[in-house]
Amino acid sequence: VQRYGGTTRYSTANLIAGITVTASGRPAWDHVAFLATGGNFPDALAAGPLSAAEGRPLYLANPTTGVSDATIAAMLAADVQRVIVLGGPSVVSQASIDKIKAAGITIGASDRWYGTDRYDTARVVAQNSLTAGLTASATGLATGEDFPDALAGGVSQGLSGSVLVLTKSATLSGAASTFLNSNAASIDEVRFFGGLAALSSGVRTAAITAATP
Repeated sequence: VQRYGGTTRYSTANLIAGITVTASGRPAWDHVAFLATGGNFPDALAAGPLSAAEGRPLYLANPTTGVSDATIAAMLAADVQRVIVLGGPSVVSQASIDKIKAAGITIGASDRWYGTDRYDTARVVAQNSLTAGLTASATGLATGEDFPDALAGGVSQGLSGSVLVLTKSATLSGAASTFLNSNAASIDEVRFFGGLAALSSGVRTAAITAATP
């Protein structure tokens, strides 16, 4: 048993990122990393499948003070060459992006993935993950109101090569419905993570309807 723990959530993330890039059983790492806010969970969860599938590390930025010098040093030590930012400017500041770019790490014009809220951001991440090599064939659905189900489900989805979208627990979010509907021709099954308290029967019925061509 090995424990990877730092003094803060940010230093813990740096440690875990360091071992992610050397983990076996995945394709060769493409030197791309994710950056999400450490102040909340949904944006980081949305990238879980692609992170797991491609072995891409995920770093965290403080919502108040931005990305730290220690985190940038960890990126450079791991040979991160490109960063994809998860979430809009209200969660990961432009100052953090500028600081990373000043360290010589690329963040392209299209490398901020975000939507109007957590559910739409998850939709954008899932859609971009299709371009990056995942499929919609076994799309996963989890509540975006809490983190455990999506945290566990995201790794499972990544290892099976498919994506994860988030929804409200009582009603199917519009963003999740849009993703399911627009990719319905490619979806063979919808995987629900969590019980009826997490994803109501109404959400499940609506999701199946949206995913049916």
